[in-house]
Amino acid sequence: MKIKILGSGSVYGVPLYFNKFNNANKKDKKQFRNRCCAYMQIKGHDLLFDMPPEFRLLINQNNITNIDAVFITHGHYDHIAAIPELQQASFILEHEIEVFCSKQAFDEIKHAYHYMFDENGKSKLKYIKWNVFENGDVIKYKNVEFKTFAVPHGKLQTTVYKHKNMALVMDLEDLPNTVIRNLQNLDLLIIECNNGLQKLYNGHSDFYKVTKWLSEINPKKAILTHISTWADIDEMRKQLPSNVKIAFDGMEIEL
Repeated sequence: MKIKILGSGSVYGVPLYFNKFNNANKKDKKQFRNRCCAYMQIKGHDLLFDMPPEFRLLINQNNITNIDAVFITHGHYDHIAAIPELQQASFILEHEIEVFCSKQAFDEIKHAYHYMFDENGKSKLKYIKWNVFENGDVIKYKNVEFKTFAVPHGKLQTTVYKHKNMALVMDLEDLPNTVIRNLQNLDLLIIECNNGLQKLYNGHSDFYKVTKWLSEINPKKAILTHISTWADIDEMRKQLPSNVKIAFDGMEIEL
């Protein structure tokens, strides 16, 4: 399994508009971040997790030549903004692209991009296949299986995707014990740490929550992603154990 972090930033990226960095270090190029997106090669399949506004740029900058399936974590703008571009991508690739998302995320997508669906909610996009599931289901693309779990994120639920001993956990404000029990014995956990050392009440996690969860899950390796300008990365690095790294755009991992 090969993983590449295409984007590691939060909803507005780093820096913010007008080159506002807040706590981010503008002298560190690894702290310049596009919105969150991960690319995985599993069993010969090219899988994309979330569709940020920079989708086209990220695909081209990272020389990605194919996408077989897309997995959406939840229905917020920074994770679904490029959904309408999938039709053009499928035309260029000359094959169907499958999209997996929870029923709640699908409802958000239909609301945001109503013109892509008819009055009965059926997709008008010929080469996009929608696979809608309930969080908690086991889903499968070809021979690649994922277990799914729900975590709270404001008024929405975010889908956790787990494949064998790897799990991806995006936007969350809490990690229920039922999910923690299902994330034991991981080789790799990729998890949101939006707020860094700031204790904010904005539907996201922070350094203190995440390090507590990591102590309970005890993965062999963890990567903190979905980083905002609130996060003081230089200070966070001083406090992290050696098996926990902070994501950066272009980061590559092989399992």
